[in-house]
Amino acid sequence: MLGDSSVALGHLVAELRLIFRPVASHGATIQWKDQFLCYVQWLDVVKQEGSEVDPTTHMHILKRAMRSNGTPMGDVVPASQLRLYAPLIPCFGANTDMHFTKLNSHSLSSSFF
Repeated sequence: MLGDSSVALGHLVAELRLIFRPVASHGATIQWKDQFLCYVQWLDVVKQEGSEVDPTTHMHILKRAMRSNGTPMGDVVPASQLRLYAPLIPCFGANTDMHFTKLNSHSLSSSFF
C-alpha cells in the first residue's frame, strides 16, 4: 500500500529506468565499485478528494514529479535501497493519445495507477 504510513516511514515511489554498475579506469578507485546503481524517476502520490485512492478503480494514482522546466525529476540510488516492485499502469483517461503503443506508453504518460 502506498498510504500515508509508508511515506511517513521515509519510502518514496519511483519508476526504475536503468540498472548499471560503474567501472573505474585502470588504476582508479571509485566509491561504488562493487555496487549496482539505479537511475529512477520520482513519482508523487496524488491525493483524491476525501480518499487516498481513486473512487472508480480503488487504486492509488501516481504522477511524475517534474522540474519547473518540464523534465522529470530523477536520481541515481544504490540498488540496495530498492524495497518493493509495483507495476505501473498508465492512466489513459477518456481520450487516449493515438501515439501510445505498448513500447512507449510509460514514457509518454504522466499519471499511473
